[in-house]
Amino acid sequence: MYFYFYEQFTLSGTFDLVQILFRFSTTVLLLVGGYLFQISRSNFSNHSIIKNLAKYGPVGEIAAQINDEIKDFHNFKVEYIGYSKLIITSSWIVKVSMYNVVFLKISDAKFKLTQTMDHPILFHENSGKQMIDVQAESISDKTKPVTIRVYSREMFEELRAKLGGNVEIVSDIKFKSSLHERFVTIFKQHIYGNPRYNYDQKYELEPCMGCQGIQANIKLDKTCVDSVGEVQCRQCNCKPMWCTSCIAMIFASKQNELNPEEWLSGRAECPTCRALFCVLDVCLLSTPSEDSSDSTTAAT
Repeated sequence: MYFYFYEQFTLSGTFDLVQILFRFSTTVLLLVGGYLFQISRSNFSNHSIIKNLAKYGPVGEIAAQINDEIKDFHNFKVEYIGYSKLIITSSWIVKVSMYNVVFLKISDAKFKLTQTMDHPILFHENSGKQMIDVQAESISDKTKPVTIRVYSREMFEELRAKLGGNVEIVSDIKFKSSLHERFVTIFKQHIYGNPRYNYDQKYELEPCMGCQGIQANIKLDKTCVDSVGEVQCRQCNCKPMWCTSCIAMIFASKQNELNPEEWLSGRAECPTCRALFCVLDVCLLSTPSEDSSDSTTAAT
């Protein structure tokens, strides 16, 4: 008898639950249908996306412009969770979320770096990655602010360049240095203690082949002592073509990522002649004018 009444009570409760779910889903379906019917009567001019675009001009022209720019290979893109993403073209910021799309014209926006956050679970301590939030606000208040989140200082610099460098940075913002950036600093400290290479200006110094920003200032010259049982470094006969930062980055890229504590004792190949070199073989240039000034100073 007990099991009979229990079974009847369970079946009755299940039926009531099915009725509630059916009524709820029917109500949602009717509301969605009514909303679509209402906005379709005005050719979807009341839709949030159309309203957003209409604030910047004729919707058809604006949509055509965005469609053309969105195909550019050089657009800045960030993928978020699910279908969410952000795309920055030459003229527009497009943020796609699960239920909406926001358009913000770059010429109508001001940008501010609002915060940086470290995430101990998502990012390894030595990865140099952190969450960096940049807020884009409409100057004319035509649309809601858009938050642009990137995940490293390199991504932020790329974003900043895409926006023309017009990003306000709050004074108390602290960026996290990557493992490679920290290694470059230590690498430079070590090569400053190496013997200088007397460069006789036989060939005119050219900009660094890596960054093209500063003049080449190092020469790979074998000064280390060979050790028995180890891979031997070789003399590099290339003219000076690299700066200290670029040769440090090249050296770091050839090391084992899992053992950063062994990077300084490692070896890498010259990017042009493939001669092996170590940290002791990276010599700063010393021109004749510097040598004469040094000797004059010593005599004095």
